[in-house]
Order: sequence, then structure tokens, then C-alpha cells
Amino acid sequence: GVASVTTALYLESGTKELDCHFNNDGIAEWNAGNITLYTGGVFNNIGTFNVYSDKTISGATFNNHGTFRKLRPSADIAAGTTTISSVFNNYGTLDVQSGVMWHIEGGSGTGLFTTANTGTIWFDGNSTKIFSLSGSASFAGTGTIHITSQLDAASNISIPGTVNMDGSSKITGSGNVSITGTMNWNAGQMDAGGSTTISPGAKLNIGGAV
Repeated sequence: GVASVTTALYLESGTKELDCHFNNDGIAEWNAGNITLYTGGVFNNIGTFNVYSDKTISGATFNNHGTFRKLRPSADIAAGTTTISSVFNNYGTLDVQSGVMWHIEGGSGTGLFTTANTGTIWFDGNSTKIFSLSGSASFAGTGTIHITSQLDAASNISIPGTVNMDGSSKITGSGNVSITGTMNWNAGQMDAGGSTTISPGAKLNIGGAV
């Protein structure tokens, strides 16, 4: 079946379990508790999904067609790490204004990935998990993109801010990846048919096990 919310959705304490298709067309606020998506569970965010929680989304698939935004819980509390342990597909805007959005199950994206100065998008899962970028996928902001898994670029993308490559990281695909901020290449590979370019005025730091 399919369940839909068109106004406001408040996700408070306690684990939320989903085994159907759920569409958020309104404004959701995730304040506490984990979210579990079972085999038949697909969460489609078409509206706005504001994340104040440092908990976990696990299970099947989360599709973002709207705005998925991580924020500080309050002005005097720093944001921590929100874990996405499900396939995450970003066709809209993933906006990390503070804290870490940790992806460990791969996914895909044709949308916008943006980070504020204190925000980090972390693509993890070792080399067995792939996050694929294609079409109009793009990056913006002054924050950090942390890669410890495989990032596959099928289209040309430009990444500002800071890019950290560590562990079993790989940048693959036929697209051209342009770094316009700072890249810290501490470990990992860059291969396949595309290219990685350190743009004029950008900086490359090579260290670790490269």
C-alpha cells in the first residue's frame, strides 16, 4: 500500500517501522528515534525533510525528490552524525547545514549535494558500496565531501569546499571531476575513463597511503 502526508509530519522518540510506500509531500521534522524500512518499505520525500536527529535510517530505500536537510538541534547544541544505512537516491537537494550525513549503503543522484562550512556528506561503505552520480548532479557549498567508498561520476561534476579521500575510496566513471577547493588525497584510487582535475586556484594535498 501507499501512505501519504501533505501537511506536517513530526517524527519523535521511538523506532518508526515502515513496510509500505510512504510519500511525504509536506514538511517533516525528524527529532528523535530510528527509522526502519523493511523490504517493502520505500520512503519518498517530495516535500521537505528536516533532520534534527543523530539517529539512523536503515533498511530498504529512501528517495529524495524534494529537500533533505540536516540542521543543528538548537542554537546551543552542535549537530552530530546522522546515519543512512539504506540505499539513498537524491533527485532533489541534499543540504547538510551542520554535522555529518553518513551514507553507508550507496545510492544514486542527479540532484544537488550542498554543505555549509560545518557540514559533511560522507560516502562510506568501503569499495563494495557505490554512489552513482549522473545527469545534472552537482555540488555546492563550503563544507566537506568525505569519500571512503566508490563515487562513480557518469557526468561532469565540480566539487567546491573540501574533498577528503581515505580508506578504500575510489573515484570512477566516464565523467570529469573538477576540484575547485581543496582535495586531501590520503588513500584510494582514481580510475575508469574519466578524469580528475585540480582547477586553477584549488589545492591538492597528497599524504597517507597514496
